[in-house]
Amino acid sequence: MPIILPNDLPAPWILEAEAIAALTSSEAARQDIRPLRVLLIDLLPHTLSFAGPVARFLANSPLQIHLTIAHLDDIGGLANDGGVLPGSRAFRSVLDERFDALVVSDLPGDPLRGPAWDALRDALDWSLDHVHAAFYLGGSAAAGLAHFYGITPRPLAEPLVGLHTQRIRRRQSYLLRGLDEAFVVPVRRQWTLDEDDLADVPWLEILADSPTSGPYLIRNRSRRQVFATNLPTHEPVHLRADLKAVGQEPGREEDSRWRAHAQVLFGNWLNNYVYQSSPHELEQLVPLAIPWIGGRKPHQSHGNPSTVAP
Repeated sequence: MPIILPNDLPAPWILEAEAIAALTSSEAARQDIRPLRVLLIDLLPHTLSFAGPVARFLANSPLQIHLTIAHLDDIGGLANDGGVLPGSRAFRSVLDERFDALVVSDLPGDPLRGPAWDALRDALDWSLDHVHAAFYLGGSAAAGLAHFYGITPRPLAEPLVGLHTQRIRRRQSYLLRGLDEAFVVPVRRQWTLDEDDLADVPWLEILADSPTSGPYLIRNRSRRQVFATNLPTHEPVHLRADLKAVGQEPGREEDSRWRAHAQVLFGNWLNNYVYQSSPHELEQLVPLAIPWIGGRKPHQSHGNPSTVAP
């Protein structure tokens, strides 16, 4: 089903050239379907934008998607170096809106330092009562785990860059349906997560990990938050640039061998974690309860974490 984009975004034939099926807002209004409202927060400069790959993944779903792309206002040159995506809205303009789903891009560098961290924390708190399900990628996943659960990423002496093989740890999970037991995902970070830290939080579960890059997919047991420490939305050109930046010469193995995994992952998330449980009327959205961990002010009681959804 096509995604729905604002009328002022690029012309449909430009999107079709990128394999993104799209409708304008006026065309979608003629269909008697409530589309899923999905917000993408892009923390990357326009030259590294993840909006195009995510839009392709969402457009391949049978669900109708109303897509909004936003950028944070107060993160200095990090997001604005190279400009923001045309048609992207300032985050402050969506503060009074509610969404079925939120996807947040990678946050380059140290995810817990700099002006981006302060701006992102406000967006993370906002998401609890304005978004049904959230998907955090790369540095924003580390930031979310630190902010919500007090799990601090551990710095590495050398950056992790390249394709790393991941393995499934919970085959029954709806999020992993259709994935191979082992698959590759691009990695670009100089931090990792300690598995013992995650194990100490009963509300979290590791779904997939790697012997070389550590935990990859972590979810809140309510299924309303997913944290991906690696970058399934990465493009081959960006991976090759990452490798050259650390003095490695990319080879043919850096061709896109992870898009099938990424497509299945986003499709499963959209169908099973968003569509199947999001309220029909977003005004009925129930705030996500986060327990008191890591010295943060408690949002409200989370309930019994022993009840595990697939």
